[in-house]
Amino acid sequence: MGYYKNLLVGGTVRYENFSDFGNNVSWKGNARYKLLDDKLVFRGSVSTGFRAPSLHQIYYSNVQTKITGNTVANQGTFNNDSQIIRSDLGVPKLNAEKAFNITGDWP
Repeated sequence: MGYYKNLLVGGTVRYENFSDFGNNVSWKGNARYKLLDDKLVFRGSVSTGFRAPSLHQIYYSNVQTKITGNTVANQGTFNNDSQIIRSDLGVPKLNAEKAFNITGDWP
């Protein structure tokens, strides 16, 4: 029983449902173990992460029409859902980002 009183374990789970990106379950587990009367401590964690693009990352646009002589041109920031960006320039659709993390430290 003496070894267990120096061990602290924790964890959490999170569920999210995105209309555009589906369901996701993220989790984290962590532990801390104290040795030598608090003079030596080992800590670590393992976790997953998820980040969906925000609405302004997908749909924000700021387009100006510039007229020079007999030429008309659009310039500015085009949204990710725009045909100019997706088809003409070949920029892919934004996707959700997933991550797997491992951390650990000691003094």
